[in-house]
Amino acid sequence: MQILRSILKSGLLLVPEIVQYPRELRDPGDERDKIINVQRRLSLTMLPPAQLPEHCVHFGPISLGFSPLAGRCLGAMPVMYLPQATTDGSEAALDQLGYFFSYRIAELHHMCDRIINLRKATDQKNLSDMVRITDHSGTKEVEISNRLLNALLDMIIGPNNVREFAAVLQSISSLFYPTDEFRHSVELVGSPLYYYLQHEWRILSGIVLDGSDIDQPLTPPEKATVSSSNPGFFNEVISLRHRQVRRVDACTIIRTIGGRPVRELLESVHVPGKWLESTRELLGEFSMGSLTRVVGIDCD
Repeated sequence: MQILRSILKSGLLLVPEIVQYPRELRDPGDERDKIINVQRRLSLTMLPPAQLPEHCVHFGPISLGFSPLAGRCLGAMPVMYLPQATTDGSEAALDQLGYFFSYRIAELHHMCDRIINLRKATDQKNLSDMVRITDHSGTKEVEISNRLLNALLDMIIGPNNVREFAAVLQSISSLFYPTDEFRHSVELVGSPLYYYLQHEWRILSGIVLDGSDIDQPLTPPEKATVSSSNPGFFNEVISLRHRQVRRVDACTIIRTIGGRPVRELLESVHVPGKWLESTRELLGEFSMGSLTRVVGIDCD
């Protein structure tokens, strides 16, 4: 109930997960960790109510119900699952096609990062200065006029915003996810909750609407509340692209959509029968008692 209260009070939490794809998918001789994808998102599942009892066994006893329209208002998009190879060798090439796409998206993201860093280097110097550039391996270095480098970047980039390209590539990467075999959780195979049938949609981080970020950093009190709900998980130190932080420090939250608290998009709350009354009382504290249905499910 603490988590439900936090959602009603503050909003929807977007949590980072680090997804690492198999090493064998790298090009020969390439040891870079390009396919380490930091996905900060909130997952929604399009699920019939009859499957909620089994769902709560794996994902917790409380389910929040949003209409498909409300999910779209939150920016939810369907996940693209990456099947595992069923064979070895060249026969597995088509099985791994999704990973090939993810790999190339990661390469494009790195390319955008290098262009952004080059542009930053030119902005810090006068046009008449010389700029030293080192390749990604750190073994080769060239010196070029800042004026020429600026002209070259202008020709390559044109009127486009490379930071937007990088953000879009990151968002696309967050919509790819391995099927269950890769996560060593094959107990769901054959179940109605198996990933191919799960109809997962995701709300992504970093989306800007009317000049404002949809998701925001957590306040110190919000971080304390979130951490107390699962200290081992949220206080774990994780590695992002360029830094190490506690997981809770990398979380963000969606508080409002169109000036409305996100709780107003909530259509129903599904809880074990023993929590029905306390859930209704909690909704009443936020003046939602007549707006949101409370439904009992067999999940004790």
